[in-house]
Amino acid sequence: MDSYIMKIFDNKKGVAITLPVTPNEMGLSGSAIEKGFDTIVGGEKPRPKGRSAYQHSFSGLIPDEGFNIPMYSDITPFEFEELLMDWVEGRGPYNKKLHLLVSETTINRMVYLKDFFVDYSGGGRMVRYTLDFVEWRDFDIKVYDATKTSTEQKKRSTAPLPKT
Repeated sequence: MDSYIMKIFDNKKGVAITLPVTPNEMGLSGSAIEKGFDTIVGGEKPRPKGRSAYQHSFSGLIPDEGFNIPMYSDITPFEFEELLMDWVEGRGPYNKKLHLLVSETTINRMVYLKDFFVDYSGGGRMVRYTLDFVEWRDFDIKVYDATKTSTEQKKRSTAPLPKT
């Protein structure tokens, strides 16, 4: 395994970028959600009840043209920064749904960009970045009509009583 290739797809805009240089730090975090109850004798009894959304963090650098290092794409630091601002703003009721794919890993999921940090210190024509993505989890809202009841009890048919 030489290096990871990280791609981010914005399917709504039809934009797909490949980070020019492999991130030098990658992290994944997740946790179980617990619900519990208290008992008189035994105290608290926590039980797992699903999981939180996965969180991915990446740190790396985006060099500008003129660097003698192997790169996977030619996105400039300023284009990258504009994309990040657009993805965080989202222009909707919530952030943009993105597709994150990192080769040689299990990371291939829908996410949104929660936080980003771009650092211009050190001079030169390169920026350092930190990106924090959170797993996008779709949900369905089901609307029930309270006037309709599906639990109506059906009357049993009774056989006619015999006449004597």
